[in-house]
Amino acid sequence: MNVTWLIGNGFDLACGLKTSYPDFYKSTYVQNNTTNQIYQDINANMESWTDFEVALGELSYKIFNHVIDKQHFIFDVTQVYSDLGKYLEIQQERNTLTDGNIEKFKEYLIHFYNYVDPAHKKLIWDQLYNQQSPRKFGHSFVVFNYTNTFSRFLEQINADIPINNNAKAVIRKSDICFIHGSLEKGIIVGCDNQSQYNFELLGTSSYLLDKSITNNERGTLNIENAVRLIKSTNLFVIFGMSLGETDQRWWNEIASRVISNPANRIVIFNYIGAIEGNDNYIKVAKSHEIKQKFIDSLGDDFTSEQIEDIRQKIIVSNRHDMFDLKSKTPSTVQ
Repeated sequence: MNVTWLIGNGFDLACGLKTSYPDFYKSTYVQNNTTNQIYQDINANMESWTDFEVALGELSYKIFNHVIDKQHFIFDVTQVYSDLGKYLEIQQERNTLTDGNIEKFKEYLIHFYNYVDPAHKKLIWDQLYNQQSPRKFGHSFVVFNYTNTFSRFLEQINADIPINNNAKAVIRKSDICFIHGSLEKGIIVGCDNQSQYNFELLGTSSYLLDKSITNNERGTLNIENAVRLIKSTNLFVIFGMSLGETDQRWWNEIASRVISNPANRIVIFNYIGAIEGNDNYIKVAKSHEIKQKFIDSLGDDFTSEQIEDIRQKIIVSNRHDMFDLKSKTPSTVQ
């Protein structure tokens, strides 16, 4: 039995880092640049840029197919990626590890089932741990962030961790894949496929807006490694991700794996602020909303019966306290 985590920017935000695109838009990189047409569009239409990659793909269709316009756009995209990397490096340096938040990280990671509702907690527990014979459960990680925030925590608990008398969680720092690259090796930004940007305009420069092409051009094994992990997974745990269409390939891969086995499941942790009066109706509505968002992000390769099967296998946990790792004490770990 294998568990694969998909970690998005919500993890960095839970650590207190200002790594969202709206945070980047407020930086001097964006605010003080008056010549970059992408920054100009962001400042003029901020509400349209909540999903940067989608908006960038849409902007590419507004560029006339003239050499000057194309070259200007390519230069501006390259500058934005460079500025984004510099901004995130500053944020990454703000992340500190303490004995306290490392222990909290391990608790969240190993006992994540404690943060879902009782019925689904029992389902996960029975499936993973409530067995008579000794078992080990591999935990793998597909990280969509550019920072090393998650991997730094993971390095501190590289071990087999007992869950009960018969079960151990196997945590290996080597079982991690940075599907969108990293600040250290170069970030990979853009859309999921050619239908999401102006492929005709960019031609051989499409790698700037197409993450799959960029991965291939750089000769990485990111895609192959992620697919390998997904195809051996029984339980997917998604944290801190927007479930957007620019990662459609990965939602399709997960959905295909889920329908291949009746026991496979998806757990989605959805951040939701404190609700006045603990209104369960709001939580139920949010759960339906998240399930539909996942479904809407899939391609057209699934039948209506398969879609319904996928929907029934999604477990949504609306929490505001999962992976709350904001450092409040000085760093004690290098």
